[in-house]
Amino acid sequence: MQVTIHRGSKEIGGTCIQLSTENTTILLDAGLPLSESSAYLDISKIKADALLISHPHQDHYGLMEELPTSIPVYVGELAKGLIEAPRPFLKKPLPKNNFRYIHPKEPVEIGDFRVTPYLVDHSTPEAYAFFIECKQGPRVFYSGDLRAHGRKGFLFENLIKNPPQNIDAMFLEGTMMRRGLGEFKTEDDVEKAIVDVLKQQQNISFLISSSQNIDRIISASNACRRTGKVLVIDFYTAWILEQMKKVSDRVTAMEW
Repeated sequence: MQVTIHRGSKEIGGTCIQLSTENTTILLDAGLPLSESSAYLDISKIKADALLISHPHQDHYGLMEELPTSIPVYVGELAKGLIEAPRPFLKKPLPKNNFRYIHPKEPVEIGDFRVTPYLVDHSTPEAYAFFIECKQGPRVFYSGDLRAHGRKGFLFENLIKNPPQNIDAMFLEGTMMRRGLGEFKTEDDVEKAIVDVLKQQQNISFLISSSQNIDRIISASNACRRTGKVLVIDFYTAWILEQMKKVSDRVTAMEW
């Protein structure tokens, strides 16, 4: 098996890793870079048999539509919904890619590769790591973006306790490698801080956050309930919460 890291080894974001055998080529993510100085990547010239999207952040899927629509794109159903959700608000058409849904711990056969998705904790509600087994080479683990301090931190603990067996090589996300944890070590700490602010303020309070950071929206919702405040959201955030119904009936929704 040949490994080609097109982008992601020396910068955060814009990740794209290629795994190839004599018969099969797959891409792990196809992201837009976060830096304007990042090297240009013409992904349309890569003859891939499939693209696997770890999660719906543009630095991991942003180049997806530059691939031929005949190439299968493996992604979670909720993740696809979150990729599509901004399009009507931006007056842009929906992606025309050949989407195929993936599910936790359900292997997918792609030519010489067998890919098993592992659900992980991240700021977006559906993010996957991938364990890739190859008929002609080593076994690779690709973490995607993952963390341990969110509301699904137990997924990280489960992964540590029960990892895929006999990994030969690992590609690990490293956004926080040179950063401290900061003032708030967990999402629960963030919720408590919001509660403290709401208790002190008599007027309106504003939250600036990505609408797709569901953990943060839940923190705000919980904090409002704990302090007797009313949470007001915009139409886009409401539409994002509608997408969440695909996976959970316990997440804050419009009718709440």
